[in-house]
Amino acid sequence: DTVEPMIQCDFCQFWIHQNCDSTLSDQKMSEFENHSTKKYRCEVCRKQKENDKILKIIRELRKEDRYNLFQDAIDSEKVTNYYTVIKEAMCFNDLQDKADSGLYVNNIIQLVNDFELICKNALLFNMPKTNYFKEAKRLWESGVKILNQNIPTVMKEARE
Repeated sequence: DTVEPMIQCDFCQFWIHQNCDSTLSDQKMSEFENHSTKKYRCEVCRKQKENDKILKIIRELRKEDRYNLFQDAIDSEKVTNYYTVIKEAMCFNDLQDKADSGLYVNNIIQLVNDFELICKNALLFNMPKTNYFKEAKRLWESGVKILNQNIPTVMKEARE
């Protein structure tokens, strides 16, 4: 019987078989064994770290919605024709729900697309002189800066 090499995650303390983590080559295993300061983070903890970054980005984007115009879904009883004009609604609570479920971890471009949808919907539905239109335009401009700071490579790909 051969014993499969294992390593303990320094963050959650779970033990992981080397072949269960595609990032663990023999060389990486040696590095972790030989460098007591080098920390191993299992796949679950790596995803959690990535999701924490995503949640931070969403918090920053939400703060830019100064008047809370785009936090909640549009109430179809108050705005009766909204869903006849807008086919795919999106709001910050939807972004939060998707992030909480881990949807953006391996698909950060979807976060960018969903944020863009919030702004585009408001620009499409509202007349240019309204506060909703002006705030959506401002939100997009400030949001792009936040996204560029936090995920520049993704933003570059999205523009191409």
